[in-house]
Amino acid sequence: MSAVVNLAPVEFLKDRNKVQKLVELSDPLVRAIDRFTGELMSMRVDLECMDGRKAVGLYSHKKLSICVGVAISAFVRAVLEGSTQPGVWFPEEPEGIAVEARQQLLERAAEGTINFVMNRPPWMVETNSKEIGFGIYMQ
Repeated sequence: MSAVVNLAPVEFLKDRNKVQKLVELSDPLVRAIDRFTGELMSMRVDLECMDGRKAVGLYSHKKLSICVGVAISAFVRAVLEGSTQPGVWFPEEPEGIAVEARQQLLERAAEGTINFVMNRPPWMVETNSKEIGFGIYMQ
């Protein structure tokens, strides 16, 4: 995917018809590769705040096709419940999902994940630490 973004001219990527033809052309190859490699997907988001604090979010699912459907249904449910407006919004925009509704949205979108971590320090995600009590961890 990154190769297409790096190699294709911006004008090509802005043309919906050309991109659709590229998708149709590459779809059989992607499906063939998926038979061997599977659809496992994982997404990591690293946040570094201005005060130096760092946090990590990690979302992993065995099947990309299923997790996309689960995430979309979580957003649709939020729209139907009035937690957000239809459309695509940045979190800080007023039309975006309300702060108090975000936890529930994430819990719904995490259904079926094999790994779901939110707002953890990087060391908690990158190591196999175990809490032994009172906030003390050992590797």
